[in-house]
Amino acid sequence: MDGQTTDDPAMDSTPTPDGTPTPDDSDETPDEDDSDDTPTPGDTPTPEDTPTPDDSDETPEDTPTPEDTPEPGDGTDDSEPEPSSVVSGLNASDPFANATQLDLTLYNGSQEIGLHLQNDSGTNTEFLRVSRPSGEELALYTTPDYVAYRNSTSGEIRYGERGGNVGVGVNFLAAFTIIGGIAYAGIVEWDQTGTTSVDGETAYVYESDSLNQTALNSNENLELEFDQDRIQSVDGEMVVTADGRIQSITVLFETPSGTYGSDLTVGYDAVTITQPDWVDESDASS
Repeated sequence: MDGQTTDDPAMDSTPTPDGTPTPDDSDETPDEDDSDDTPTPGDTPTPEDTPTPDDSDETPEDTPTPEDTPEPGDGTDDSEPEPSSVVSGLNASDPFANATQLDLTLYNGSQEIGLHLQNDSGTNTEFLRVSRPSGEELALYTTPDYVAYRNSTSGEIRYGERGGNVGVGVNFLAAFTIIGGIAYAGIVEWDQTGTTSVDGETAYVYESDSLNQTALNSNENLELEFDQDRIQSVDGEMVVTADGRIQSITVLFETPSGTYGSDLTVGYDAVTITQPDWVDESDASS
């Protein structure tokens, strides 16, 4: 999803079919015709010599039957996304490229950062809101013609061109929050535990209750804000559709100093973004 990123500095203390059987050769291929070998009437095979149906080529049961070929939608495991591929996909440059709405809460001990992002591709409009631990809210409304920024604490409202400097800080904070949130999904062990239905489609449920120590040790860019030896519990759940779209990811670590982790939900249905009441188009166009 496109996202512009923040007007304020980065968040506080955020973690960073075997080969087809060939039928046996049919009856012996007759020798090439030779005029000198033309059989006399007495050489004509008697009826008893005529091969009976039982002597013919292999019977049909030797040919693979249709049931040997998997049918689409026959319930095979091929459609079940592997947890490792789902998690590795989160490292793509834009893992939620087709999403229209994203809601994320990042837990950092006693603090929380919230993020709400909507994308209306039909009108090329976006709305982003980031809630900081202090209670401050930073909002960014982006249209094809202008960008509007608002700080709820100071009341400051600014306008600028799309792609300009207005809103850069907010977009940066949003990107940092998303990266920090999804990083937790890569350091826990996932097991497929069941299925659920999402908009009438089958989705797979994965759960976790432990760290993936190998992944944790190999991730040099992730610094936990808590001592992993003091983790009291790990609680993770991830829901992914058969086509690999992530619907939600929750990873929570309980420690003596509080809860760490993230809670993410993703939407793919079309959204309509309403212009915020604090936007004044006459100011935006000036």
